[in-house]
This record gives sequence, structure tokens and C-alpha cells, in this order.
Amino acid sequence: MKTILKNREAGFTLIEIVMVLVLIGILAAVAVPKYFDLQADAEKKAMASVAAEFQARLNASFAQALLQGQTCSNAITTATGEAQKGSYGTNYKITFNNPNLDVALKNDPNNHQSFAIQIPSCSSN
Repeated sequence: MKTILKNREAGFTLIEIVMVLVLIGILAAVAVPKYFDLQADAEKKAMASVAAEFQARLNASFAQALLQGQTCSNAITTATGEAQKGSYGTNYKITFNNPNLDVALKNDPNNHQSFAIQIPSCSSN
């Protein structure tokens, strides 16, 4: 016995499409704010990285100046000058006011952080 196949159109119902759109809307409502939080956290971590690099350059310049025979006070002056000359990327502007380092985004000067920098010392404790 032969069965006759009816010509049925395949597709999604309106209810199925609406449910998918609702789910996409819910996911977007949850994911988008989280993305912006992650972006702000990444900017803060990048600024902290710039401050850490400044500290490392300061320490390296100080050690190099001492090895070249400079006195302690001259080595500190040389080291702070050298650390400020460095390039810290195109997105950041640094301002060093001993002992604080202010790191700001060039395209958003209101977005900045201040970090305490440890100045090398020659005194022994």
C-alpha cells in the first residue's frame, strides 16, 4: 500500500521565533554590562602595569648609576630622570611627583590612577 506524502511547508512558528528572540534579549541584558565591567577592570590593570614598569625602570637606572660610580643622591636623581623619559605606550600619560606617579589615559584624562612609587634608598637599616 502506497502512502501519499502531503506537501507540507517546513519552517518555524511565530512562537518559536519569539522565544528565541526573548532568550537572545535576556542573554544580551546579562552579557553587555559584564563586558563593560571587564573593560574598566582591564584599563585599571593596564595602568597598574605602567606604574610597575616605571618602578622597574627606576630601580634598574638607580642600580646602573651606582655601578657607574655615582653617589647615592646623584644616582636617585639620574634614575628618576631616566624612568620619566621612557615610553609607556601610546595610550598613557604619566606624571611623576615624587613619590607619586599619576597614570592617565591620553584619550580620557579623567580616567586616571595614582600610585605610590618607592624611591631607592642608600641607607642601611
